[in-house]
Amino acid sequence: MSNLRLINETEVTTGISEFYVNNIFTDDFDIYKVVFNNISTASSSSCNLLHRFVDSSGNVVTSSKYTFQTLQIRDDGVSAQYRGDANTSVSRVLSDLSPEGHSSTNWIYNPTNTNSYTYYTGQSMSGISSVLRMGQQICVLEETSKITGFGFFVNGATTTFSTGVMRTYGLRVDA
Repeated sequence: MSNLRLINETEVTTGISEFYVNNIFTDDFDIYKVVFNNISTASSSSCNLLHRFVDSSGNVVTSSKYTFQTLQIRDDGVSAQYRGDANTSVSRVLSDLSPEGHSSTNWIYNPTNTNSYTYYTGQSMSGISSVLRMGQQICVLEETSKITGFGFFVNGATTTFSTGVMRTYGLRVDA
């Protein structure tokens, strides 16, 4: 029997520039796995996917409380590190162009625990102009609000999503 339980599967709606799923994190689990599959945009140039959490009131958390570190490795030998302190979102710094798209596995820790910060780690892959990119990321939301949702948006105001699926799993811990 698997220790992962599928909680939610939501398809990205074509033509929107922000995508959030609320009420997926509950007190039932302390650790969640969130998988993005084939996220792509209608843009003809690369875009950054930016992540944000959603609080228990259904509001997207936009306070300057996100701190993150990203390592990007590319198959053309160019690598980079990105760091953000006191940001209003977390940048994936990866392309999401079709046909390669963007796929990632993210682990969210303690989102509903109001005595702890919410943490996440992530691994992602994407490509642009035949250059494959891999990313590793760590993040903390430095506030103790109850977090019940997660999502993303693109950095281009006129850019919209064209495809993608977000799946959320709870990690069951057996005694």
